[in-house]
Amino acid sequence: MISMVFEQLKLTLKSFSILKNQHQALVTLDFDKNQRREALMRLCFSPLAAWPLLLVLLFLIINPLRYNLSLTNMLGMENILVQTFFGMDWLYAAILCLFVFAVSFYTRKESLMIAMVGFFISQGDMHLLMGLSLLACIVLARLLTNLRWVRSLESHTKSVWLVTSILSFISWALAVHLSFQMYNYLLQAGFFSQSMYANRLEFFILVVCLYYGLELIVLSVWGHFYTLKNPEPSEFTIKYSSSRLLKKLTLGYRFKDDLKDQIIVIKNNQRVYENADLDLLPKRLVELHRKEESFLTTALSALT
Repeated sequence: MISMVFEQLKLTLKSFSILKNQHQALVTLDFDKNQRREALMRLCFSPLAAWPLLLVLLFLIINPLRYNLSLTNMLGMENILVQTFFGMDWLYAAILCLFVFAVSFYTRKESLMIAMVGFFISQGDMHLLMGLSLLACIVLARLLTNLRWVRSLESHTKSVWLVTSILSFISWALAVHLSFQMYNYLLQAGFFSQSMYANRLEFFILVVCLYYGLELIVLSVWGHFYTLKNPEPSEFTIKYSSSRLLKKLTLGYRFKDDLKDQIIVIKNNQRVYENADLDLLPKRLVELHRKEESFLTTALSALT
């Protein structure tokens, strides 16, 4: 068990992307029934894949060029971009949040977007409250990206993906509430009153850890109890439905190559049905086999 945990932790930390780690765990769960517990474990560990982002944000604290490339100093407080970053106009602030959400949703560059927000906060070019709002938008974009795939999945995989998406959203909502509550409390306590730079970036890093930490805890607690539930042997569950999404999901090149080889093996093993008398098999099982065969063909085409 311990070796299994360390193996999944290693795979998670090597992915460098929460989204890629989650998608690869989803596909592993869908394509390899024997690794059900391992895939679920990796899915629950996925927030740990953001560790490079935390290193970048910590570097910004000791960045030797900090404050030297300030937009505020170069453009002045009258500039519309500077005013937007400081949230001086609620309309421009809302437009900026929508823009950042859209960019994050379509590019899937969560870590990069958060690092950019952290950079502007470290330079004193963005109000901390605006930075917290953008952080919430960036993380929400990932959650909605995952949620839109659910309707293309079937059976066991669909239920797992739906539940994890809902749990991630709950942890996100809790993190949003706690982060703004902590900000208001520390603001009233004078924690940010020393200067326009003091403690802003440090608090932002703390909130980033709060987002990912809560998601990790919620998913891990659910995953622990979910793995204790063993599916009934008589249940005919459809696998390989994620083949419809292989061209859309964020997957590593090596993962795709390994998956392609695995699909070829699965298709070869399923040829036993070609010589079987299908009339003697349950109708539900025959339909499932034909549907899975179609999924495998689609998956092989997407990976070729």
